[in-house]
Amino acid sequence: MADRYGRAWQHPETIDLTTLILLDGLTWRDWGAPRPRATGEASCKVGCTAGQARSYQIRVVLSDRVRRGSVAYYGEATITPVHPPAPTWATGFARKGSLNLPDS
Repeated sequence: MADRYGRAWQHPETIDLTTLILLDGLTWRDWGAPRPRATGEASCKVGCTAGQARSYQIRVVLSDRVRRGSVAYYGEATITPVHPPAPTWATGFARKGSLNLPDS
C-alpha cells in the first residue's frame, strides 16, 4: 500500500479507498506481520443512497506483501462490516480489493 508518490504507508489512520469510499479512524494490530488487522469506519463521500447510513464500522485485513527494493508493501485489503450487512452504497467494497503499489 503506497501513497500517490509511491511511499510506503505505516499504520495509516485514513485510506482513500476509492473516489466514493473513505476508510477512517483505523487502529492497527500486528503491523509488519503477513496479515495486519485494523478496525475503523468506512464512509460514503458522494453518491450515498438516501435514507441509509453514511458510514459503518469495519474490520480491515491487509495481505499479499510484496517487496519493491528494500521496502515491503501490502497489495490486498479485505474489508468486512463489524455489524453486517453493509449499506448498499458499499456493495462490492466489502470484499478483497487491490491496493495502490509502486511499479517494480
